[in-house]
Amino acid sequence: MNVLGIDGGMTRLGLGAIEHYPEHMALITHGLIFHPRDTEMGFNDHLNSGIAQIVTQFPRALDLIQPDMIVAETIPAGRLGSNDSLVIAAVTSCKVIAYQFGIEWHDVAANTVKKQIAGDGRATKIQVRNAVFELFPKVEHTHKQTKLEQKELGEKPTGLPQDVFDALAIAVVGARIYANNPKAED
Repeated sequence: MNVLGIDGGMTRLGLGAIEHYPEHMALITHGLIFHPRDTEMGFNDHLNSGIAQIVTQFPRALDLIQPDMIVAETIPAGRLGSNDSLVIAAVTSCKVIAYQFGIEWHDVAANTVKKQIAGDGRATKIQVRNAVFELFPKVEHTHKQTKLEQKELGEKPTGLPQDVFDALAIAVVGARIYANNPKAED
């Protein structure tokens, strides 16, 4: 079963895809739909152009990944401050496309992801990242290579964005919860 995890956001929409088998999991791919905020662009123009980008790029990702299921983090409405509308719009755009493609969709709470992936419902971003590295050593290698490339280009060496690790963690936890029990409640 192919599972796509989504870490919602309009500026950076994290994607992490895995193959889930009862005995093991394998990495398919990871990445971002990146839509940087243009400070000269008004809120609605940024929102509209971001949705247009998701509507173009997300179906392409679905064609490549062929997910049987998509899992996203539950959006904590009212807790994201000024980003609420943007995150909700990004995730809702993805949901609509998933439903149009006939792909099963599930939401999972952030503390459930942290608890299941890192053993603590209040795990830090670094703990989540390291748990993903343990499951998928190739991701750690790509992270280190990206940091080296960024350094060579004179950029701040940050490696892969946290959104990628979060999306992979969401995919893993979603697969564990829903792959064998699609009616499970988070």
